[in-house]
Amino acid sequence: MKPDETPVPAVPQEGKKSSKPITHYLIILFAAALALLLISFFMQQRNHEVLLELNDSMTQQQADLQSSKAQLQLQVADLRDQLKETEAALKNQSQAAKTAQEQVQAVEWLRQIQRAMSRSYWEAAELRDAFEATGLNKQLPDKAAVDGKASPKEDYEEICQRLP
Repeated sequence: MKPDETPVPAVPQEGKKSSKPITHYLIILFAAALALLLISFFMQQRNHEVLLELNDSMTQQQADLQSSKAQLQLQVADLRDQLKETEAALKNQSQAAKTAQEQVQAVEWLRQIQRAMSRSYWEAAELRDAFEATGLNKQLPDKAAVDGKASPKEDYEEICQRLP
C-alpha cells in the first residue's frame, strides 16, 4: 500500500447494515400480507357457509311454497266444483221458482174463469181463450192441494167441457 492512499471502507459492510432493516421490513410486509390472506380466507369460508345456509333455507321455502301452491290449487278446484254445484242448484231453484210463479198465475186465471162462469158463460169463454193464449194452462198443477179434491188441471178440463 502506498502511503498517500487512505483506506476506503468496503461497500459490502455498509450493504450488510442496510439490508437488515429492509429484510425486517420485507418480513413484516410478508407477514401482514399472509395475515390479510388468512383473514380473507376465513371471511370467504364464513360467507360460503352463510350462502349455503341461505340456499338451504330458500330451497326449503321453495318446497313449502310449492306444497302450499298444490294445496291452494286443490282448494281452487274444490271451490270451482262447489261453485258449479251452487250455480246448478241456483238454476234449478230459479226454474222451480219460475214454475211455481207460473202455477200461481195459472191458478189465479182458473179462479177468475170460475168466477166468470157464475156470471156469464160468454165471459168465461173469453177468459179461457185468453188463458190458453198465454200458455199458462199447461202450468196448472196436476195434484190437488187438499186430499180427495180435484186438481186445478182437472177443474180446468171440466170447465172447458162445459164452455162452448
